[in-house]
Amino acid sequence: AIASTTTPTTTFYSHSYSVHLTTLFLCILLIDSFVVVDARTKEENHKRFFEKGNTALMRGSLEEATAYYHKALVYDGSHEETYSHLSIALFHLNKFREIIDLYMDATGNDRVRTAREVITLGKMATDADPDHPGPPKMYELAELLGILPSRHQRPSGYLDTSIISKAWWDPRELDEWDEWISLLESEFEHIKAELEASSTHAGGWHPAGTRYGNERDSALVQGSQWSEYMFYDRGVAMEDALNLSPTVARILSLAPSATECAICQSHFSSMLPRTSSSPHCSASNYRLTAHLGISIPSSGVGIRVGSETRVWEQGKVLVFDDSFDHEVWNDSDEERVVLLINFWHPSVPMATREDIRISLNEKQEETAQQVSETGEGEL
Repeated sequence: AIASTTTPTTTFYSHSYSVHLTTLFLCILLIDSFVVVDARTKEENHKRFFEKGNTALMRGSLEEATAYYHKALVYDGSHEETYSHLSIALFHLNKFREIIDLYMDATGNDRVRTAREVITLGKMATDADPDHPGPPKMYELAELLGILPSRHQRPSGYLDTSIISKAWWDPRELDEWDEWISLLESEFEHIKAELEASSTHAGGWHPAGTRYGNERDSALVQGSQWSEYMFYDRGVAMEDALNLSPTVARILSLAPSATECAICQSHFSSMLPRTSSSPHCSASNYRLTAHLGISIPSSGVGIRVGSETRVWEQGKVLVFDDSFDHEVWNDSDEERVVLLINFWHPSVPMATREDIRISLNEKQEETAQQVSETGEGEL
């Protein structure tokens, strides 16, 4: 009796379990198909709204474009091009707070990346129209919101917000003052004599940006000519120039923060009469720049860094952060010459300096390989 009652029960549960497994399997297949369809639908919907946004943007229908881009992001919240086009539409609507909020959302509240996007968008607008009123307003808001340390500090490559942000520096507050900057002033007369001797060095002087990988500098020149006589270029010594300028060479030998810096140069910088540079920022905020005034006209010259303008003095050193918006001019009838020395920003850790050096060396090796294999590229 026990056996006869157990067998049907066991069979029932076995059959029931099999039915449940089959049903569950079918449900999984059905759900999976819904997921595939839903994913495809999301992709199609994103593409549809994104393209509608692009069409509206091309027509100049900015509010309509904004609405479509927002809808597209509902279906794909990680699509970088949608964020980019939306920010352009918002920019032309002067909705700068929405742009910053958008970037913060897109980067997961990463202020460094948001700062990078704000700077890139502003530069793009300024390149298209140097007098566009939008970028200054956006930079000012970014400063007020703590995204930019200063509205004037906008390096074209990378802004490290952990580094002390200051447009002008008192050279006497730097460790480099005792190490080598003070010597620039005390040895001024010898340096001036070496500047005069440099004119006899055939091929020593070159127009800015034409020889040492700073092509952008040549595009900044307005007017006559801005030229340079190089001593160190990103850690590489120009031996002929240093041999003809023993005082400069001796001082630089005491300045590893300049000569061993992978993003720094040291050179005489000459600006002929009626020459100026367009406002610009360096690629990063990892360095400072020292100017020793050597040949300075009595009037008509100056340098603006951030919101403050100063004038060089013969035999005196100015130090500034060239990641801040800056410009120089010589409206006089005489040549203006300074000794320019870039050096590591004191806030940059040694490990970061080494990482930058390695990264730039790898990039240079890749470029050299490209030139070797294809004949294309630029060393």
